[in-house]
Amino acid sequence: MTIAYSLVARGGTILVSHQIGDGSFQAIVHSMLPNIPLRHSSKTTYTSESQLFHVSVDNGLIYLCSAAPEFGRFIPFAFLNEIQKQFSSGSLVARAPEAREHEFQRDFEPILAAQMVLRFIECAVVAVHIATKN
Repeated sequence: MTIAYSLVARGGTILVSHQIGDGSFQAIVHSMLPNIPLRHSSKTTYTSESQLFHVSVDNGLIYLCSAAPEFGRFIPFAFLNEIQKQFSSGSLVARAPEAREHEFQRDFEPILAAQMVLRFIECAVVAVHIATKN
């Protein structure tokens, strides 16, 4: 189990994204993004095909990740909180209102990738711990 896809977007414009493995995430997300309300900070989860899409909206930016339902909601939203914190702590958040599609790939995609791997490792450690207790 892992977070398979993540992004930061401004409305329908994907500023940065990262995907692990196969899947048609881009097509699903492009149809989903224009329908996400941006006026208020919010957190919600959408379902499409066999994936859950966890969404956090803050200051007009969309932080989104996708994971299988058995991954739960706690870890994906913890991931989104960390991504939001890191994205907002640098200059990217100030540049976001004028940024083009995928403009932040070079700057922020490695952070998305590293955080996705970190969440996978955390889940693996918990699973091993649970398995050794039984």
